[in-house]
Amino acid sequence: MFQVLQTPLEKCALRHEMAHSGAGGHVTFEGWVRDQNEGKTVIALEYEAYDVLAEKEGQRILNEARAQFDIIDARCLHRTGVLKIGEMAVWVGVTAAHRRAAFEACEYIIHEVKHRLPIWKKETYANGNSGWIHCQHGPTLTEDDFYSRQIVLPEIGRAGQALLKNSKVLVVGAGGLGCATLQSLATAGIGTLGICEPDCVDASNLHRQMLYRAEDLHQPKAEIAARRLRRLNPFIQVQTHPLRLDAENAAAIMAPYDWVLDCTDNFEAKYALNDAAVGCEKSLIQAGIYQYEGQLTVYRAGEQSPCLRCLWPETPEHGAIDACAITGVLGATAALFGHWQALELIKQVLDFPGRLAGREWLAIDLLSQTVHRFNRDQNPACPVCHDGDILHHPNQASCEWVLHDEVSGKTLSEFVWVDISEEADAAHFPAGANTLRMPYSHLLENASALKQDQKYLLVCPYGGRSLYLAKQLRRQGMENVFSLADGWESLAKPPIAGAKA
Repeated sequence: MFQVLQTPLEKCALRHEMAHSGAGGHVTFEGWVRDQNEGKTVIALEYEAYDVLAEKEGQRILNEARAQFDIIDARCLHRTGVLKIGEMAVWVGVTAAHRRAAFEACEYIIHEVKHRLPIWKKETYANGNSGWIHCQHGPTLTEDDFYSRQIVLPEIGRAGQALLKNSKVLVVGAGGLGCATLQSLATAGIGTLGICEPDCVDASNLHRQMLYRAEDLHQPKAEIAARRLRRLNPFIQVQTHPLRLDAENAAAIMAPYDWVLDCTDNFEAKYALNDAAVGCEKSLIQAGIYQYEGQLTVYRAGEQSPCLRCLWPETPEHGAIDACAITGVLGATAALFGHWQALELIKQVLDFPGRLAGREWLAIDLLSQTVHRFNRDQNPACPVCHDGDILHHPNQASCEWVLHDEVSGKTLSEFVWVDISEEADAAHFPAGANTLRMPYSHLLENASALKQDQKYLLVCPYGGRSLYLAKQLRRQGMENVFSLADGWESLAKPPIAGAKA
């Protein structure tokens, strides 16, 4: 609730109205009329406002605070008319489960109210008055000011800055690599940033993950990072995806974005990103570090770039390579490669000379300070980027499905639909009467249950796992196994009835 009032502010009544059983903290701010301003004695203060516009903008500010901070309630009152010395001019109240969110939301509201509302004031001094002035405090910040040193670069200019602003980039992993990458991309002016990160801040993160502080321990990384980035640059949009990316949800998470940056620290996520990027034709920049060295590679959609599986077809077994908890990691190493990854994204978006081509692999050893740039080729036997036998869905608003180069929508009834979702997903993706249920974890071991002369359409929640499984079965000789692109989530109606197995 935001209100502009001409009567004295009753803070106690509002405080009681905001009481909530789930609130662990209540933070208030009171702005009073003081008797001095810039060395002049103040006798009285008068406010005027466009009430309707002020309340509309004020409510928008409160809604923004609720969206950005984990709070329960937020309210603000602003006086107009003539106020005496000591009277309350503005009141802000915030309740939240945790005090930090309440403090930060309250500060945000105060700052935005002072800068954005159509409210004017006139201070009456002992020897005259100030005249009517806008209540905005502090310097006005514009995008031209913010990016001024970047715009003068001949490779960027205003046109390049506009390209960056129109870019939508997903950063997967907000750890050592991700924090540095996000900072550089935010301050460079990437218009929309997505953060995919399921974890909370741990004490062992703080020496290298610069977006977090000691007081953020046990708080969700995605939300903390988003909050800091919005304060770094008020001209960008930051979206959060506080969940663990895997083969089943990767395609859905990356769908709204133009570019994807892999800042993860595990092979399961890296391979899931690789497979989904190829299947969804999304450009992907992957980075990884090990002690004092690291690598950087770019997959350019539409350029026949080799993917991760061209070099290593199989996902390494869990624990095959020690994590940084065992081998150690230097904060400067993570930061350097994170910023390097952000720089490569900017070079790719703006088509800089010297950007990595889709066939190149960059390896850097920070101890010897050596940089190697390797060429690599697509693997004709790659199970992902050299195989087109999947069902494509050209328009998610349409129900006309096309099988690439082989089958039209009219013959979908020839398929037996095989739901490979695990039991945890089954309730959300119910099978039709003519659909087999064979969980992913069991189908590879029981592939003999599928008939060689029958066409099968594998379906999972989001399409990633079914694609990978279909390719594995084809390598075992099952030529009539296909995958439904984007999975159950993309279907506008129940599956078409198919022949029973």
